[in-house]
Amino acid sequence: MVLLPYYAVRSSASDLPAPVSEGFGVSIYEGVYYQSPELKGAQHPDEFLRIAERNGDTEFNDLKSPPEQGIIAFADNFTGIKVTSDKDWSAEYPAGTSLNDKMGVRYVSYAEYIESGYPPGFDLGKDILYDKPLSALQPDDLRVVEYTPSSLSIYSFILYFTSVPDNPGEVHTFTVEFTTSDGMVKTASITCTPEVDPALQ
Repeated sequence: MVLLPYYAVRSSASDLPAPVSEGFGVSIYEGVYYQSPELKGAQHPDEFLRIAERNGDTEFNDLKSPPEQGIIAFADNFTGIKVTSDKDWSAEYPAGTSLNDKMGVRYVSYAEYIESGYPPGFDLGKDILYDKPLSALQPDDLRVVEYTPSSLSIYSFILYFTSVPDNPGEVHTFTVEFTTSDGMVKTASITCTPEVDPALQ
């Protein structure tokens, strides 16, 4: 997994030794695609069916009017996220301690749509777009999360700052640990100068 800088404001980025970032988008570098066996030349269809079964996503082929095509979700479901920095955020949050209550998370999850039986009229861009404090995330929240290759889409999986450190302008290297429903821990890091985007608060 990789973290992409999330920029809502770019004006001061060139004046700092590392990119100014209001947060980071979660993406995958050279990921493996699991595709439905109905697709011609599908990649890893057996694993696709295993994941669909795990997610209860087995009735989709019966739909007369399926939703928009091209929807991609992370193969992993995530039960936890932990964000740390190599620098002190404050005296109360020294380097290496969890910064989850200094972060928010925005994501699209198709789990509710699937569990509701793919109801017609379900607004995939509104009804399943979630935004909450990272510290409030529950173990079953991050299931069937939409994947977008860019951190600039409204549907992107974004972790964003809700406050700035006591030493604003300092460059931090953030490490994010993602725990999957299979018990694996996947990590990614990014170096940036944290800022707050008022539009995300």
